[in-house]
Amino acid sequence: MKPKQHFQTNLLRSYSAFMLAIILFATIYWVVQLYSEQRGAVTSQLALLARQGSAGMDAALARTKPVLYMHLENQLVEQVLAEQPAAGADPLNLYYLEQGALQQNPDLISITFVGLDKSVYASHTDTTPQEVLDRSLGLASGRNGIPFIDRPEHQVINGERQYVLPIYKELISTKTGRSVGYVLVNLDFAGLCRGMDAADMLADGYYTMVLSGEDAAYLTNVNHRLFETFTGGFSLELLQHVQGESGGHYYYQDHSLSIYGIRNEQANCTILKFCSVRQFTSEIGGRIFLFVAISLLCFALMLVVAKTVSRRLSSNIRLLNRALGSSDVFNLRHIDTAGIRRDEIADLIHTFNHMIDSLNLSIEKEYAATIQAQQMQIKMLNYQINPHFLYNCLNLIGSLGILHEVPIITKFSRMLGEMYHYSIGSGDEVCIRDELSHIQDYLEIQKVRFPELCEVEYHIDEALLPLSCMKFILQPVVENSFSHGFSTAGRKGRYHIVIHIRQADGIIEFVVRDDGRGIPPERLEAIRENLYSNRNTIVSVQDSIGLWNIHRRIETYYGKPFGMQIESGAGAYTQVTLRFPAEKEQTP
Repeated sequence: MKPKQHFQTNLLRSYSAFMLAIILFATIYWVVQLYSEQRGAVTSQLALLARQGSAGMDAALARTKPVLYMHLENQLVEQVLAEQPAAGADPLNLYYLEQGALQQNPDLISITFVGLDKSVYASHTDTTPQEVLDRSLGLASGRNGIPFIDRPEHQVINGERQYVLPIYKELISTKTGRSVGYVLVNLDFAGLCRGMDAADMLADGYYTMVLSGEDAAYLTNVNHRLFETFTGGFSLELLQHVQGESGGHYYYQDHSLSIYGIRNEQANCTILKFCSVRQFTSEIGGRIFLFVAISLLCFALMLVVAKTVSRRLSSNIRLLNRALGSSDVFNLRHIDTAGIRRDEIADLIHTFNHMIDSLNLSIEKEYAATIQAQQMQIKMLNYQINPHFLYNCLNLIGSLGILHEVPIITKFSRMLGEMYHYSIGSGDEVCIRDELSHIQDYLEIQKVRFPELCEVEYHIDEALLPLSCMKFILQPVVENSFSHGFSTAGRKGRYHIVIHIRQADGIIEFVVRDDGRGIPPERLEAIRENLYSNRNTIVSVQDSIGLWNIHRRIETYYGKPFGMQIESGAGAYTQVTLRFPAEKEQTP
């Protein structure tokens, strides 16, 4: 059996589920929006850092131009590198120029001038390997003085292995338009990248990678684990072009990394700025926690409000429930309607109070009817005479008639005894033959009383005599003819009573017609109204209690429309017809 559920509890649960769904939806929507905004902010930050790194690389390359075009400003360079050096062109002076340029530009590690005869004038003491020298001159030649930026590489300079960005340029004389030699410049590539790292430190959690072609030329060494994740399955092909950006702008993101890259065409490299996805998800974690805490607080406050509202809305239901639970059929009480809310439940409460009034009135009427029936039963018991005593007395009178040779008394007492025995017999249903025999005995007694008063005529369908009918319904009708229809004064000739017992369409009719005084129209109307009204009692004897009783018995036993019909003409006749359905034969 399911446990009882209260209306207020169900209402509160519905409110809570509805509010929780709203809060959950708002939280998910806000978190998604926050994640999207934070992701956009991180992407913007990565793009800014990448632009700064690329701009720093361009600035470093721009700072090398004075060295690459030094021969245009200082004739000493051409004089030293010429196939036949001019008088007074001391190579030592060229060395001092190189050292001065290195001091002015910290991005430079070394400057090397090479003559057409492959004479080398270097700012460092190490000897450049011949294969490196040949490759450098080959890359610089044939470009009409346009610098060539080589891939970053490691070189031993001044006894140290350093990571450099080589730049090669052929020197073209402005006077002759012919080559006078070459300049080989090594930029401190690791230093440039460390400068990018310094910018990254201002934005904690962001790191740098520089790609030369497909190879990783530089990786920041701040987070080795992230590098392993980054380099393990990364490929330049994974980068996607950023929509709306011209040039080489790239973007990539997976479950662990977010990357933004810019291609620097001058340096022939791609500068990538990246960070861990956890970086910005951890940043929004605190904000999410604060939002969830505020949401839970709001939910708790709304629960208090919902409980107050649900309690107020269910107050009328609680009143009705208590009233129904504490009341029983014999102890119905009104619900106090003072101060209740005006709603549909209040209408039910008013209907309940009205129903209680109706039930109480019905109970009072039922109680009064029961008391009246008990009083009537007591009355009937008071009027009862011991039937055996009365029957024995009639037999005694008959015996006295025989003893004293008075046959009329014997006959009279015998018929009266049979009638009395018939009236007190058990059962409500008899055969038509017995009912007819009873009325014949009654008429014989009346003939003894009034030998010249009336004549009786019978029209009986013999086939109907075995069928059943209600007991004692014919005698009261015939008795009314003697009681109300016949008068012994001022009448010449005899009255006539005609009794018909017939059947038509499965309906049996008992018809009693006399040619007595008849019934006045107003009296006949009153009798009919009394018969066919819905009253359950007779006010007085003048209301024809005998006829009313017969009609009600037939109507109750057989149902409508069976019962009694009365026709009469004042001073001419009265005819009473009893109608009931033909049923099976009565078992003797």
